[in-house]
Amino acid sequence: MTPIGALGIILFAYGLTILLGHCSGLKCKFGDAMEETGYSIYINATTKECIFDQRYCLTVYCFTEGNPAYAITYWQCDWIEEIEECPIFYQTRLENAKGIHFKNPRCTCEYGELNVDMANDKPPARLPTVPTPKTVPTLATVPPPNTPPTPIMNCLIGHYDHNGYGKVENGQCNKEDKFCFVASCTSVTNCTDKKSMMVWSCTRSNDCVAIAARFPGDKYLCQCQFGEQGVNFGNEKRRLPLAMPTQCFASETPLRCLLLEFACKKFEKLFEHANNAKAGRRFKPKENCQKVKERVENMAKRQMELLSNDYFNYGKEMFLEDFVP
Repeated sequence: MTPIGALGIILFAYGLTILLGHCSGLKCKFGDAMEETGYSIYINATTKECIFDQRYCLTVYCFTEGNPAYAITYWQCDWIEEIEECPIFYQTRLENAKGIHFKNPRCTCEYGELNVDMANDKPPARLPTVPTPKTVPTLATVPPPNTPPTPIMNCLIGHYDHNGYGKVENGQCNKEDKFCFVASCTSVTNCTDKKSMMVWSCTRSNDCVAIAARFPGDKYLCQCQFGEQGVNFGNEKRRLPLAMPTQCFASETPLRCLLLEFACKKFEKLFEHANNAKAGRRFKPKENCQKVKERVENMAKRQMELLSNDYFNYGKEMFLEDFVP
Protein backbone atom coordinates (compact mmCIF):
# COMPACT_ATOMS: atom_id res chain seq x y z
CA MET A 1 0.00 0.00 0.00
CA THR A 2 1.32 3.40 -0.93
CA PRO A 3 1.74 6.11 1.70
CA ILE A 4 -1.05 8.13 0.04
CA GLY A 5 -3.48 5.23 0.27
CA ALA A 6 -2.70 4.67 3.92
CA LEU A 7 -3.26 8.37 4.66
CA GLY A 8 -6.66 8.29 2.92
CA ILE A 9 -7.80 5.37 5.05
CA ILE A 10 -6.71 7.20 8.20
CA LEU A 11 -8.56 10.39 7.22
CA PHE A 12 -11.78 8.47 6.39
CA ALA A 13 -11.67 6.65 9.71
CA TYR A 14 -11.13 9.93 11.55
CA GLY A 15 -14.04 11.63 9.80
CA LEU A 16 -16.35 8.70 10.53
CA THR A 17 -15.36 8.88 14.19
CA ILE A 18 -16.22 12.58 14.33
CA LEU A 19 -19.62 11.99 12.71
CA LEU A 20 -20.46 9.14 15.03
CA GLY A 21 -19.37 11.27 17.98
CA HIS A 22 -21.97 13.95 17.16
CA CYS A 23 -24.92 11.70 16.29
CA SER A 24 -26.30 8.69 18.15
CA GLY A 25 -29.17 8.07 15.84
CA LEU A 26 -31.82 8.56 18.67
CA LYS A 27 -34.64 10.87 17.71
CA CYS A 28 -36.61 12.78 20.36
CA LYS A 29 -39.12 15.57 20.64
CA PHE A 30 -37.18 18.76 21.32
CA GLY A 31 -38.33 22.20 22.47
CA ASP A 32 -40.50 23.78 25.14
CA ALA A 33 -44.01 25.03 25.92
CA MET A 34 -45.46 27.48 28.43
CA GLU A 35 -48.97 28.39 29.56
CA GLU A 36 -49.68 31.47 31.64
CA THR A 37 -52.83 32.23 33.57
CA GLY A 38 -55.24 34.04 31.29
CA TYR A 39 -53.29 33.35 28.10
CA SER A 40 -53.20 30.66 25.44
CA ILE A 41 -50.47 28.07 25.63
CA TYR A 42 -47.23 28.71 23.70
CA ILE A 43 -45.56 25.66 22.11
CA ASN A 44 -42.21 25.55 20.29
CA ALA A 45 -41.25 21.93 19.62
CA THR A 46 -39.81 19.84 16.84
CA THR A 47 -38.14 16.47 16.24
CA LYS A 48 -34.39 16.36 16.73
CA GLU A 49 -31.69 13.72 16.41
CA CYS A 50 -29.70 13.48 19.63
CA ILE A 51 -25.89 13.47 19.83
CA PHE A 52 -23.98 10.20 19.90
CA ASP A 53 -24.03 9.26 23.60
CA GLN A 54 -27.53 10.56 24.52
CA ARG A 55 -29.73 7.50 24.88
CA TYR A 56 -32.93 8.81 26.54
CA CYS A 57 -35.77 11.05 25.45
CA LEU A 58 -36.83 13.25 28.39
CA THR A 59 -39.98 15.21 29.27
CA VAL A 60 -39.87 17.76 32.10
CA TYR A 61 -43.05 19.23 33.60
CA CYS A 62 -42.89 22.30 35.84
CA PHE A 63 -45.63 24.22 37.63
CA THR A 64 -45.42 27.48 39.56
CA GLU A 65 -47.63 29.15 42.16
CA GLY A 66 -49.00 32.66 42.37
CA ASN A 67 -50.95 34.80 39.99
CA PRO A 68 -50.12 34.51 37.24
CA ALA A 69 -49.22 30.84 37.47
CA TYR A 70 -47.25 28.98 34.83
CA ALA A 71 -47.18 25.48 33.38
CA ILE A 72 -43.87 24.81 31.59
CA THR A 73 -42.76 21.79 29.57
CA TYR A 74 -39.30 20.83 28.27
CA TRP A 75 -38.64 18.10 25.70
CA GLN A 76 -34.97 17.06 25.66
CA CYS A 77 -32.41 14.32 25.03
CA ASP A 78 -30.38 13.06 28.00
CA TRP A 79 -27.47 10.78 28.67
CA ILE A 80 -28.59 8.97 31.79
CA GLU A 81 -31.64 8.78 34.03
CA GLU A 82 -31.21 11.29 36.84
CA ILE A 83 -34.45 10.85 38.70
CA GLU A 84 -33.45 12.97 41.70
CA GLU A 85 -31.08 15.50 40.15
CA CYS A 86 -33.21 16.32 37.10
CA PRO A 87 -36.12 18.06 38.94
CA ILE A 88 -33.71 20.09 41.07
CA PHE A 89 -31.80 21.25 38.00
CA TYR A 90 -34.89 22.58 36.23
CA GLN A 91 -36.39 24.12 39.40
CA THR A 92 -33.15 26.02 39.98
CA ARG A 93 -33.13 27.08 36.35
CA LEU A 94 -36.59 28.65 36.70
CA GLU A 95 -35.81 30.28 40.06
CA ASN A 96 -32.83 32.03 38.49
CA ALA A 97 -34.62 33.01 35.29
CA LYS A 98 -34.35 36.65 34.35
CA GLY A 99 -37.31 38.76 33.27
CA ILE A 100 -40.04 36.49 34.73
CA HIS A 101 -40.57 35.65 38.36
CA PHE A 102 -41.53 32.02 38.76
CA LYS A 103 -42.88 31.49 42.28
CA ASN A 104 -42.09 28.17 43.95
CA PRO A 105 -41.52 26.09 40.81
CA ARG A 106 -41.97 22.34 41.19
CA CYS A 107 -40.76 20.00 38.44
CA THR A 108 -40.94 16.30 37.57
CA CYS A 109 -38.86 14.42 35.00
CA GLU A 110 -40.14 11.53 32.90
CA TYR A 111 -37.63 9.45 30.94
CA GLY A 112 -38.54 7.34 27.97
CA GLU A 113 -37.24 3.81 27.45
CA LEU A 114 -33.56 3.35 26.58
CA ASN A 115 -32.78 4.12 22.92
CA VAL A 116 -36.47 4.40 21.97
CA ASP A 117 -37.19 7.14 19.43
CA MET A 118 -39.75 9.83 20.35
CA ALA A 119 -40.37 8.26 23.75
CA ASN A 120 -41.02 11.79 25.04
CA ASP A 121 -43.67 12.65 22.46
CA LYS A 122 -46.16 13.73 25.10
CA PRO A 123 -48.59 16.65 25.39
CA PRO A 124 -47.48 19.76 27.25
CA ALA A 125 -48.33 20.51 30.85
CA ARG A 126 -51.49 22.55 31.37
CA LEU A 127 -52.70 24.71 34.20
CA PRO A 128 -55.48 23.21 36.30
CA THR A 129 -58.85 23.99 34.82
CA VAL A 130 -60.80 26.30 37.12
CA PRO A 131 -64.44 25.20 37.06
CA THR A 132 -66.73 27.89 35.76
CA PRO A 133 -69.04 28.95 38.57
CA LYS A 134 -72.60 28.05 37.94
CA THR A 135 -74.83 30.98 37.26
CA VAL A 136 -77.08 31.49 40.23
CA PRO A 137 -80.44 32.61 38.93
CA THR A 138 -81.63 35.90 40.32
CA LEU A 139 -85.06 36.38 41.78
CA ALA A 140 -86.14 37.87 38.49
CA THR A 141 -85.21 34.70 36.61
CA VAL A 142 -86.39 32.12 39.13
CA PRO A 143 -89.57 30.63 37.73
CA PRO A 144 -92.46 30.62 40.16
CA PRO A 145 -93.16 27.28 41.80
CA ASN A 146 -95.82 25.17 40.21
CA THR A 147 -98.55 26.00 42.67
CA PRO A 148 -101.45 23.63 42.12
CA PRO A 149 -104.71 25.44 41.54
CA THR A 150 -106.96 25.74 44.56
CA PRO A 151 -109.62 23.03 44.26
CA ILE A 152 -113.17 24.29 44.01
CA MET A 153 -115.52 22.80 46.58
CA ASN A 154 -118.75 20.97 45.90
CA CYS A 155 -121.74 21.17 48.25
CA LEU A 156 -125.45 20.51 48.36
CA ILE A 157 -127.04 23.68 46.99
CA GLY A 158 -130.72 24.66 47.06
CA HIS A 159 -133.63 25.30 49.43
CA TYR A 160 -137.09 24.16 50.57
CA ASP A 161 -139.78 26.44 52.01
CA HIS A 162 -142.15 25.61 54.88
CA ASN A 163 -144.57 24.06 52.40
CA GLY A 164 -141.91 21.69 51.07
CA TYR A 165 -141.45 23.45 47.73
CA GLY A 166 -137.95 23.76 46.36
CA LYS A 167 -135.01 21.74 45.14
CA VAL A 168 -131.62 20.66 46.48
CA GLU A 169 -128.87 19.15 44.30
CA ASN A 170 -125.11 18.75 44.06
CA GLY A 171 -123.44 21.96 42.95
CA GLN A 172 -120.08 23.66 42.54
CA CYS A 173 -119.12 26.56 44.81
CA ASN A 174 -117.16 29.70 44.03
CA LYS A 175 -113.39 29.44 44.36
CA GLU A 176 -113.45 31.68 47.47
CA ASP A 177 -115.87 29.42 49.37
CA LYS A 178 -114.46 27.26 52.18
CA PHE A 179 -117.49 25.76 53.95
CA CYS A 180 -120.66 23.87 53.11
CA PHE A 181 -123.62 24.78 55.34
CA VAL A 182 -127.28 24.14 56.05
CA ALA A 183 -129.45 26.85 57.60
CA SER A 184 -132.99 27.00 58.96
CA CYS A 185 -134.20 30.57 58.47
CA THR A 186 -137.39 32.54 59.05
CA SER A 187 -138.45 36.07 58.22
CA VAL A 188 -139.07 38.47 61.12
CA THR A 189 -139.93 41.55 59.09
CA ASN A 190 -143.45 41.63 60.51
CA CYS A 191 -145.24 39.43 63.00
CA THR A 192 -147.81 38.05 60.55
CA ASP A 193 -145.18 36.93 58.04
CA LYS A 194 -144.84 33.16 57.94
CA LYS A 195 -141.85 32.86 55.57
CA SER A 196 -139.40 30.17 56.59
CA MET A 197 -137.08 27.90 54.65
CA MET A 198 -134.19 25.45 54.76
CA VAL A 199 -131.12 26.48 52.78
CA TRP A 200 -128.10 24.41 51.62
CA SER A 201 -125.17 26.21 50.02
CA CYS A 202 -121.51 27.34 50.24
CA THR A 203 -119.91 30.20 52.17
CA ARG A 204 -116.54 31.85 52.68
CA SER A 205 -116.80 31.86 56.50
CA ASN A 206 -118.74 30.07 59.19
CA ASP A 207 -120.76 33.18 60.07
CA CYS A 208 -124.48 32.52 60.45
CA VAL A 209 -125.32 36.25 60.62
CA ALA A 210 -123.74 36.74 57.20
CA ILE A 211 -125.89 33.93 55.83
CA ALA A 212 -129.06 35.54 57.23
CA ALA A 213 -128.04 38.79 55.52
CA ARG A 214 -128.13 37.09 52.12
CA PHE A 215 -131.93 37.28 51.95
CA PRO A 216 -133.04 40.41 50.08
CA GLY A 217 -135.73 42.69 51.47
CA ASP A 218 -136.93 40.81 54.53
CA LYS A 219 -135.02 40.44 57.77
CA TYR A 220 -134.26 36.81 58.56
CA LEU A 221 -133.00 34.95 61.58
CA CYS A 222 -131.18 31.66 60.97
CA GLN A 223 -129.80 28.64 62.73
CA CYS A 224 -126.78 27.22 60.89
CA GLN A 225 -124.59 24.15 60.80
CA PHE A 226 -121.29 24.16 58.92
CA GLY A 227 -119.19 21.36 57.48
CA GLU A 228 -115.46 21.19 58.06
CA GLN A 229 -113.36 23.69 56.15
CA GLY A 230 -112.48 22.54 52.65
CA VAL A 231 -114.51 19.31 52.88
CA ASN A 232 -116.76 18.59 49.91
CA PHE A 233 -120.45 18.01 50.69
CA GLY A 234 -119.85 18.93 54.33
CA ASN A 235 -123.55 19.85 54.56
CA GLU A 236 -124.84 16.55 53.19
CA LYS A 237 -125.48 14.85 56.53
CA ARG A 238 -126.25 17.92 58.61
CA ARG A 239 -129.90 18.56 59.54
CA LEU A 240 -131.90 21.29 61.24
CA PRO A 241 -135.64 21.39 62.06
CA LEU A 242 -137.68 23.58 59.77
CA ALA A 243 -138.90 26.02 62.42
CA MET A 244 -138.57 29.61 63.51
CA PRO A 245 -135.47 30.14 65.69
CA THR A 246 -135.96 30.76 69.40
CA GLN A 247 -134.90 34.39 68.95
CA CYS A 248 -138.01 34.95 66.89
CA PHE A 249 -140.31 33.38 69.52
CA ALA A 250 -138.89 35.71 72.12
CA SER A 251 -139.83 38.73 70.00
CA GLU A 252 -142.76 39.05 67.63
CA THR A 253 -144.40 35.88 66.33
CA PRO A 254 -147.37 35.26 64.08
CA LEU A 255 -149.27 33.34 66.81
CA ARG A 256 -148.88 36.08 69.39
CA CYS A 257 -149.98 38.70 66.91
CA LEU A 258 -153.06 36.70 66.05
CA LEU A 259 -153.93 36.25 69.74
CA LEU A 260 -153.53 39.95 70.44
CA GLU A 261 -155.57 40.92 67.44
CA PHE A 262 -158.37 38.52 68.33
CA ALA A 263 -158.44 39.48 72.01
CA CYS A 264 -158.46 43.18 71.44
CA LYS A 265 -161.20 43.08 68.84
CA LYS A 266 -163.27 40.75 71.00
CA PHE A 267 -163.05 42.91 74.12
CA GLU A 268 -163.51 46.16 72.23
CA LYS A 269 -166.82 44.84 70.93
CA LEU A 270 -167.87 43.81 74.41
CA PHE A 271 -167.00 47.23 75.78
CA GLU A 272 -168.82 48.86 72.93
CA HIS A 273 -172.00 46.86 73.65
CA ALA A 274 -171.73 47.56 77.36
CA ASN A 275 -171.34 51.23 76.72
CA ASN A 276 -174.33 51.29 74.45
CA ALA A 277 -176.35 49.47 77.10
CA LYS A 278 -175.28 52.06 79.65
CA ALA A 279 -174.04 49.18 81.73
CA GLY A 280 -170.40 49.98 81.46
CA ARG A 281 -170.30 53.73 81.65
CA ARG A 282 -168.02 53.57 84.66
CA PHE A 283 -165.46 51.64 82.54
CA LYS A 284 -163.00 53.17 80.10
CA PRO A 285 -162.97 50.80 77.10
CA LYS A 286 -159.61 51.93 75.70
CA GLU A 287 -157.83 51.66 79.01
CA ASN A 288 -159.39 48.27 79.75
CA CYS A 289 -158.50 47.06 76.25
CA GLN A 290 -154.92 48.08 76.85
CA LYS A 291 -154.85 46.09 80.09
CA VAL A 292 -156.35 43.12 78.28
CA LYS A 293 -153.72 43.45 75.58
CA GLU A 294 -150.94 43.41 78.16
CA ARG A 295 -152.41 40.40 79.91
CA VAL A 296 -152.93 38.49 76.68
CA GLU A 297 -149.45 39.49 75.54
CA ASN A 298 -147.90 38.02 78.70
CA MET A 299 -149.97 34.87 78.34
CA ALA A 300 -149.02 34.55 74.68
CA LYS A 301 -145.35 35.13 75.44
CA ARG A 302 -145.36 32.43 78.09
CA GLN A 303 -147.29 30.06 75.85
CA MET A 304 -144.89 30.62 72.97
CA GLU A 305 -141.87 30.02 75.21
CA LEU A 306 -143.32 26.70 76.30
CA LEU A 307 -144.28 25.89 72.74
CA SER A 308 -140.85 26.72 71.39
CA ASN A 309 -139.07 24.70 74.08
CA ASP A 310 -141.30 21.69 73.53
CA TYR A 311 -140.91 21.98 69.79
CA PHE A 312 -137.15 22.22 69.77
CA ASN A 313 -136.73 19.43 72.30
CA TYR A 314 -138.87 17.27 70.11
CA GLY A 315 -137.52 18.78 66.92
CA LYS A 316 -134.03 17.46 67.54
CA GLU A 317 -135.24 14.24 65.99
CA MET A 318 -137.38 15.92 63.29
CA PHE A 319 -135.52 16.43 60.05
CA LEU A 320 -136.47 17.02 56.45
CA GLU A 321 -135.62 13.49 55.41
CA ASP A 322 -138.10 13.59 52.55
CA PHE A 323 -136.64 16.80 51.15
CA VAL A 324 -132.96 15.86 51.17
CA PRO A 325 -131.67 14.06 48.05
